[in-house]
Amino acid sequence: MRVLCTSILSPSQTREAIRFARLLSGAGHEVHIATEEHLLGFFLDQGVPATPCLPSLFGDAMTAGEETRDAVGHLRSGAASPDTAALALAGPHLLSQFTALDALAHEFKPDLLLRDAMDVSACLVAEKLAIPQVAMASGAKGFTDPAALLPYLNQWRSTTGLPLQDDPLSLTAHGHLDYLPPSWTFAPHLPPAHAYRQPAFHDPRAKLPSWILGLPTDRPLVYAGIGCALPLFLPAPDGHRPLAGQPDPATVLRSMTEGLSRLDCTAVVSTSGVSVAGLDPAPHVHVVDHVPQPLLLEAVDLFLTHGGYTSVREAISTATPMAVLPRTADQPMNARRVTELGIGGEVTDPTPAGIASTCRRLLDDGSVLRRVKQARLACLALPTVETAVGDLESLVNHHTAPQ
Repeated sequence: MRVLCTSILSPSQTREAIRFARLLSGAGHEVHIATEEHLLGFFLDQGVPATPCLPSLFGDAMTAGEETRDAVGHLRSGAASPDTAALALAGPHLLSQFTALDALAHEFKPDLLLRDAMDVSACLVAEKLAIPQVAMASGAKGFTDPAALLPYLNQWRSTTGLPLQDDPLSLTAHGHLDYLPPSWTFAPHLPPAHAYRQPAFHDPRAKLPSWILGLPTDRPLVYAGIGCALPLFLPAPDGHRPLAGQPDPATVLRSMTEGLSRLDCTAVVSTSGVSVAGLDPAPHVHVVDHVPQPLLLEAVDLFLTHGGYTSVREAISTATPMAVLPRTADQPMNARRVTELGIGGEVTDPTPAGIASTCRRLLDDGSVLRRVKQARLACLALPTVETAVGDLESLVNHHTAPQ
């Protein structure tokens, strides 16, 4: 079986492509990854070929007209409606994405397209090749509404000579993958996923720093982090600055640190390498560049998070309550869903006082811990992610091309 994977926009999504590339290649299948130039480094030395043939989806959107540019801005700020998100994903800028992926697919001749959930062009390429396509786990599914995307997809189908579709769920005609069972889903507009158990953290080199062993355990331990998406909003080395209204990661980190400085706890704040000038944390707040997040989550009482989907899943897999301070993209929707499920709460007041108040309330609420333990148990009842290989093989073997 020949599998073409796509990975775009965010470093967090490279992990999914690498994970499935390793699983599939380990089962004897040939895998190739199509990605963007700025993500290529994540695939080097992974044992799977990757081609940086895809243009920057949102970079192209910036030159596709004011309406499209504004739609991307709304999506990045976390304020996009389903229609606005659809334009940001599948507007006029999609043509270059489709053309590049179509060319690689024509050369590679895949039997299956395993796509980044934000890569809508892969749906069209799969339809052109009459092969199945499946979206990997992603927070993008939180703002992906098949009904809103259908008009855009049909416009591109018409442009590329493909048959039009009446069913919005043609977007996920062959299903999608996730690590949460249907009752705990963060994808409200999509049908139930093929759900698998969240893979255990497996970096053999990772360990917690030795200084953590000296932290006091007579008070709650809180971890705060901003993941790998927010640092992308820093000014680029070439002088390019983020769009107006985009979140400033340094400001978020300052608010987190000052908020935890007001809380009776022991706290670790990971900056993801972002420089925060003049930061003056309280003695009980320890600010570091990086820490192995999945490992530390196994020992903390509360996770103050930006609310990226990977971080949310890691918190659930370790039964860690969450205080979610959303800033961009899917994070506001994830924060609301965390609150709805009772596994944490949204920080609606982003001031240091508001952050401290939300964290204090969640630490005092035993029902949140009980609820997130229920979520973890539900995830432990899922099949291992390794069984996805057999499911994908069966999908390809039983797929019948449309006549």
